[in-house]
Amino acid sequence: MTTFAEALVGALRARGTRHLFGVPGGGSSLDLIEACGKLGVRFVLTRTETAAMLAAAATAEITGAPGAALAGVGPGAASAVNGMAYCALERAPVMLFTDRVPEDPNRPSWHQKFDQPAMFRPVARAAAWLTPSTPGAEIAALMDIMTADPRGPVHVDMTAAEAGLPFEDAVPGPAEQDAAPPPELARIAERLDGSCRVAMIVGLQARHAGEPVRALARALNAACLTTYKAKGVIADDDSHFVATFTGGTAEAAVLNDADLILLVGHDPVEAIPGRWMYDAPVLALSAWDWAAAGGHPAPEVMAVGDIGRMAAELARTARGADWDEAIAGHRAAYRARVAYPAVEGVSPDDAVRMIQAASDTSARLTVDAGAHMIPTLAQWIAREPAGVLKSNGLSTMGYALPAAIGSACAEPDRPVVAITGDGGAMMCLGELATAAELNADITYVILNDSALSLIDVKQRNQQRPRSGVASETFDFAAMARAFGWAAATVDRLDRLQPALDLLATYDLPKLIDIRIDPSGYGGQFEAMRG
Repeated sequence: MTTFAEALVGALRARGTRHLFGVPGGGSSLDLIEACGKLGVRFVLTRTETAAMLAAAATAEITGAPGAALAGVGPGAASAVNGMAYCALERAPVMLFTDRVPEDPNRPSWHQKFDQPAMFRPVARAAAWLTPSTPGAEIAALMDIMTADPRGPVHVDMTAAEAGLPFEDAVPGPAEQDAAPPPELARIAERLDGSCRVAMIVGLQARHAGEPVRALARALNAACLTTYKAKGVIADDDSHFVATFTGGTAEAAVLNDADLILLVGHDPVEAIPGRWMYDAPVLALSAWDWAAAGGHPAPEVMAVGDIGRMAAELARTARGADWDEAIAGHRAAYRARVAYPAVEGVSPDDAVRMIQAASDTSARLTVDAGAHMIPTLAQWIAREPAGVLKSNGLSTMGYALPAAIGSACAEPDRPVVAITGDGGAMMCLGELATAAELNADITYVILNDSALSLIDVKQRNQQRPRSGVASETFDFAAMARAFGWAAATVDRLDRLQPALDLLATYDLPKLIDIRIDPSGYGGQFEAMRG
């Protein structure tokens, strides 16, 4: 007999899911965990439901297969909302299972009971109460929603009684995707043929089309900008790479110099608020029509289809103009502009460069939201898609460590460097236990300035009195050791390399608390965003 829980886990496994993360309740969660044990899906106990969602999202962003998480009824479900919002705004396909209070007229209860699917609908692609009478085709359609662009999360409510009942239908596999090139592609090819200085903005949809996108950049001899989510699709040390695209002013010079802007996998969710500042014509290759949904900027022509196939088709006929010298000049000017200003204490730029130099060349970076992420992402050299994971569309704090845990599960032989600030670290201290139990190959770097520095900068810029943004300086290394990590604290740059060398001798997760000088954040923030 196949139980309903086994059918759901089996359908996810058939689509590539290999981990289920979560904090179980006493209901359908237990059936799902048992089904995982039978079907070869590893259950990973996290300390918070949000961390479970973020770890599951990381596996999805790395592998392309759906992620999966579970939570208990009531407070467990409510605690997963931030993670669900992450998946919605970062386009991560994750299925969240929650326990459901049974509808039993003989045992009426309002305890822990509210409309959980209604709570999730604003941030879920779909939310449903599933039972063993739900047709298999309907379940497959729900799973297809996750991986249809724009990708995103779905929510499944299920009672314990229903999870253990037999399921007699079959769940079909993924729906076939239309591979035909869109007619708009020919118009884009014509426009590219008449342009001399093409700037390519590469966005999150391009992460699983790295080689054809790089081939298109070479064929066009394009000046390339990547969003934070697409960092590494065009290698940071590639001669075509110029800047990170955020929607700020730091990248404006190269885009103003272009005579055509090609958006490749762009998603409007990645840009900071603000009007489109550029006069050059805009064309787009996209997996979904975000312009019809009111996305910004409105392209003159958009081709909707498979990013990799469309990029490869254009690369076959594209001809590039010689503006190498201008591209190199824009790259140098951008790097000088976003560099952290000289400070007396430890500079985040110096710390990040030293950490990457000490790390394995295959190391993946996960990075939190906050002031520290600007120098971190400016200095870390990424050379492949998904080599960097960051919360961008939602920009949630408390992300780096759960994402590192997801990475360590998806690719256990690949080291992870997780960089956060002290504020983000405080939000997920319990996940130190999760990483320790996995003995994950994680180096957790806290760029510690005892403040919410990005908010501090904004508060100062608004000429408000400094209040509510600073905290005490806590001993993160001592906390990490209590969870079984190797850990060190550094307050001078000349002590960082010896600390890294010492930590490398331990076969344990590693934490290094670096007391940095935050006085350059304001100038760097202004240079990036204007």
